[in-house]
This record gives sequence, structure tokens and C-alpha cells, in this order.
Amino acid sequence: MGMWKAIKRRPIPFTLRMKMILATIVCLLIPGIVTLSLSSYLTQKELKKQTLKNVEGSTELVYQHVHRLINEMIYMSNKIQFDSEINAILIENRSYTKLEDHEYSKEIIQNKWANDRRLNHLLNFVFIAGSQHYITIVSPDGTSYANYTLRNENPAALFQKEEWFGRLAELGALETYWVGLQEAYVPQEQDKSPYFITVARALRSSFKEPYGYLFISIPEAAISDVFKNYGSNQEFAVIDRHGTILSHSNRSMVGKAFPFQGLASSEEKLIQSGREELLVTTRELTFGGWNLVSLSNYTNIVGVIDRLYRNIHFIQVLIFFLFVTAIIWIIRKLTASIRRLSDVAAQVELGHLRIRSHIDGEDEIGRLGKSFDHMLDRIQDMIVQIRNEQEQKKKAELEMWLAQLNPHFLFNILNSISVRILMKGDAEHAELLNSLSSFLRMSINRNNEFISLAEELDTIKHYMKLVNFKNKDDISLAVDVPPELLTYQVPRFVLQPLVENAVVHGLQQQEGTIRVSARRDQDLLIIAVEDDGCGMTPERLQTVRAWIAADPWREDGASTMGIGLRNVRNRMNILYGTDFSMELESEPGQGTRVRLKIPVRGCDLIV
Repeated sequence: MGMWKAIKRRPIPFTLRMKMILATIVCLLIPGIVTLSLSSYLTQKELKKQTLKNVEGSTELVYQHVHRLINEMIYMSNKIQFDSEINAILIENRSYTKLEDHEYSKEIIQNKWANDRRLNHLLNFVFIAGSQHYITIVSPDGTSYANYTLRNENPAALFQKEEWFGRLAELGALETYWVGLQEAYVPQEQDKSPYFITVARALRSSFKEPYGYLFISIPEAAISDVFKNYGSNQEFAVIDRHGTILSHSNRSMVGKAFPFQGLASSEEKLIQSGREELLVTTRELTFGGWNLVSLSNYTNIVGVIDRLYRNIHFIQVLIFFLFVTAIIWIIRKLTASIRRLSDVAAQVELGHLRIRSHIDGEDEIGRLGKSFDHMLDRIQDMIVQIRNEQEQKKKAELEMWLAQLNPHFLFNILNSISVRILMKGDAEHAELLNSLSSFLRMSINRNNEFISLAEELDTIKHYMKLVNFKNKDDISLAVDVPPELLTYQVPRFVLQPLVENAVVHGLQQQEGTIRVSARRDQDLLIIAVEDDGCGMTPERLQTVRAWIAADPWREDGASTMGIGLRNVRNRMNILYGTDFSMELESEPGQGTRVRLKIPVRGCDLIV
């Protein structure tokens, strides 16, 4: 349970790859959603608007055709109204009807019969190309004239039984009465179109008594056929002022009451019909108070658009996921090298320094991988170098101790002092003993790597007393160091090996002078140890210089003179690196000079 809580508390690593993938998805998703939603909304709105325009356009076309058909009926009625020959015949026949039976003559009967034939003939020539109109004129006496074959039927009886027939006599000379829907009275049309649409007017001169009644009809099918031509996705209807359907795309609706009569006054409106929404578009016809009404299934129209956009959205979402998948794959390929580099860095953190990324390429990541591998190579080389330097440092220190603390030397000194103290008890021997004690104390004290230059000079002075006592030689020690430099820190036992080298090799344990001097040159502390001994030949000097400058781990070519100098150089290189330098100068018969240049930053003042 505790382990599970620890796992839950452990944060999930949020890698660069994850960040890039999430950033890419967010950068694509938000603009994509906004753009898709906005474009969908605007496009849908525009498509719906365009759909409504198409509905309005088709309604306008139907309106023009229907209006033309009705106008043709008005045109024909006006043409007959103003046809002088037709009117003359009707007036003449009207005068015959006023005669008494005894007044009829054979001539009058023949004239009337000729007039009837002439009138029917004239009506047959009143037509408009491409249109089917049925023209009927009923005289006051009930005689019918028509542009179609009457056979045995007399349409006058059909018209006269209608309640509106009596109103025709009240109409003015130029007024028309829109009968509207009427049962087909032409036998050959009854099977094709059960209903006619009729307009009527009274034929009269000014306010005189009518001399005839004009009826012009067209088959209802002529209008419904127009609806079929333009209304594949719409239903059209012509309704009268009372809401009766005069014509409809669905002929079964003809003669019925229009269910949305209240909308006749509005041009466009959405209504709910069951589960569907209908778009009702109304155009007022300029006669009879009739209206052309268009019914469109708005739900189906919008549904088609919605289905279209659902499909488009599905394709867009699919494309989006495919694009995101491609982006993820590309990011994985691009970050594979970075992940490899991260894994190598993690292994290096655990101490596995031999691992390498082996990342190739000339791009930034490739160069970074190569630089990282080169850095690991250098780190490994530096570790080996540091390990070797540490080993060499220990070895150099051991050699220094072996060189500086020669057991035979100390043993001889101690025996000599012991004999003299036993034989004589003078102050000189006590001073020698103090010098030895001080020298041993300085040699044995290893707590501090650095001591003051004054302490190092005291060590040299004690050493020289011991040397002169041991060898019974008079070797002088001259110190030329400014007081302000005595407090500078220097490595312990950095000058004693140089003085010892001058005693053993320079003066060859004979009389002479060893001079120690120091000065400050900008950022360097320059310390020189020189003697006035035998010096070295150029060949010897070159050999010793090469030995001192050789690889510190080389053991070949050992020089008895160069061991102390080389030990000092190796120690100082370990402490100061390349900032330290050693110079060796010598001439035969002129002595030898060793000059140390120590950086001042490593020779801080002792506080």
C-alpha cells in the first residue's frame, strides 16, 4: 500500500517529445475547431440562405407562368369584349330574342342560324399559341357559343345554376368575375383534368343590358403541370380569397381548404407540421384575391445540408487525426536522437562513462551528439590523467621525502651531535641541535601544503647550518627577499630541494655561496636560487633541462642532478598547472641559477 502511494505521488515525466506533441495538438486543435466551427456555421448559413433563394427563385418562375396563364384569360376576355364583329352578332341575336313568335320569319331564322355559325367560327380563332382555353358565350336566351364542340351538351345550364351567375349582370362593362374552381364541362377534358379554372364577365355596351355572358376556362392541369416542372422539392398551390385550393401539385388536394390560410398575408414563414418544419412562401396574384403558395420541407432541406456537413466534419476529423498521427511520427523521428542523448546522459549520471550516443548527422542534434561524445572522451581522459597525476603526486611526495629525509644523513648528523654534546657542552652544539629539531619538525609536519615564504627561508637556514656542521665546509647562505614578500604563501619544501641541489652538485660540498632572492613582477612571484659553483656545460645543461621537462610518468633517463628539480617541477605543475614555470641557467665556472615563477593568485598573503 505504501509503495502504491509512492508511485501515485511520483510525477509523470513530461518529456520534450510529449511537450512537442501536446503543443502541436493544441496548436492544431484550437484553430482547427474554431475554423471548422466558424466555416461550418457560415457555410451552413450561406447554404441555407442560398436554398431559400432557390426556393424563392423557383416560386418566382412558377408565379410568372401562372400569372401568364391567367393574364392570357384576361387578354382573351378583353379581345372578345372589344371585337366589333362578335359584339355586332350578339347584339343582333339579342334583338331577335325580343321578337314575338309571330314576328319570326324565315329570313330572321336563317340570319340567326348564320350568326350562330359565324360566332362559333370567330371564337375558334380567338386563341393564344401553346395554350388551351375554352371560350363559352351564353346569350340571355340561353344559347351557347363556344370554341369547342358542344355536341348535345349545353353549358349554359351548367353556368346558370351557379349562385354567382346572377351577379354577372351587375358587373360593369370592363369588370371580370373570377369564378375560380369549377367542374370540367368539356367532355374530352374531364379525364385529363376534372376541374376548370374559370373567369366570367358580362358583355355589354356601357350601362346597357348585357347581350351575353363570357366564360373563359383553362384546365386546372395546365397550372399543376407547371408546378410539376418547377417543384421537384416544393409543393405549390393556388388558393382563392376563401382559402380553397384551386390548383395543387398534388391534385387530390384540389377543392379542399388550404390548411395554412392564415399565412397567406406573409411572404415567408416557418411553420411546424408534425415533426417537420415547413417553409411557406406566398406570392399574391394581381387578380381575384388569389395567392400562389409554395410549401417546402425545410427539415429535409436543412437535413440534407446537415448530413452533408456531418460527412464533411467526419472527413475533416479523420484528416485531422491522420495529420496528428503523421506529426507524432515526425516528432518521434526528430526527437529520437534527443531521447537517445537523454538516455546516454542518464547512464553517464549513474557513472557509466564508457557509453556513447553515436548520433550521426550534420544538423544541430547531430553536432550536439558528437560534441557530447567528445566531451565524454575528454572527461574519461581527464579522469585517467587526474588519477595518474594523483599517483604521481604521491610518488613525487614519497620521492621528496626520500630525497629530503635521507636516513643516513639524519643518522650521521644525530651521531655527530651526540658525540659533541657528550664531549663538549657549548652553545654551538645546542644551536645545531635546535636547527636539526626545527628541520625535522618542518619535515614531519604535513598538515599544511602551503607555508609562508619566511617559514620556508627559516627551513633553508636550519638546513644550511646542518650541512655546514656535517661537512665542515663554509657554505654561505645569502637571502635577498623584500619584507613585504615574506608573508606570501608558497608550497612547503619548494626551495629546500633547490638549495640541496646547489650544495651537492653546484658547490660539490665545497666552499661557496648560495643566494636566494625573490621579487614581484606583476602577477608573478619570482624566486631564484643560485650558486657560484662549477656550473654545467651546455651539453649537460641541455640534458638536465630535457630530464626536468620530460613526462612525469617516465622513469627512464634518470639524472642524479635532476631528480630534485624534477620533483619540484612536478609538484608545482600539479598545484598551479601551466601558470607555473621553471627556468634553469648555468655556465661552466660561473655557477647555476634556478628561477621559479609562481602565480600570485596562488601566493596569497597570510592573514
